[in-house]
Amino acid sequence: MIERKLTVKFNTVVTDRIKGEVEQVRSELKIELDTMKEKYEQLDKSYSEIVKNGLSKKEEKDTGKVFIAVVKNLPCDKKENSHDTALRSRIETMVKDGLKLQNINIKSVERITKSSYNETRPRIVIIEFGDFNSKRSVMKVKKVLRETVKYRSVYIENHIPYEKKVDRSVQL
Repeated sequence: MIERKLTVKFNTVVTDRIKGEVEQVRSELKIELDTMKEKYEQLDKSYSEIVKNGLSKKEEKDTGKVFIAVVKNLPCDKKENSHDTALRSRIETMVKDGLKLQNINIKSVERITKSSYNETRPRIVIIEFGDFNSKRSVMKVKKVLRETVKYRSVYIENHIPYEKKVDRSVQL
């Protein structure tokens, strides 16, 4: 009889304690779940704002953005001037034959002249593309130039404005 009463009391105490612990864990989980829901809603709102505002800003940036690449070691031809069509046709030929790309939108081409530049090396050529996709296509396959005999020593690099170069060197 005493054993039964002890067992019943023990079971009651254990059950009550377990229920109390479970309720405490449930309340903690509910609080955490509520905070997670709030954070998710905030993220969802901020993401929708970013997408909404980001697309319009991206469109604004693309209209005013210039897509430029630099070509180094392209030999000079006596026929070409800095803004001449001969230089443009040489660049277009390099893109079509050397890079094997078609339908690349080249807006302008210019060979940069510096007064103190070493005359034994060819001056750099600045290419301005009409759109980002044209520049991206050229930059993706620029390694192909190394495999061609005619353009083996020609390098295409991304143009970084002087201001950004200075900013990067200051940050380092």
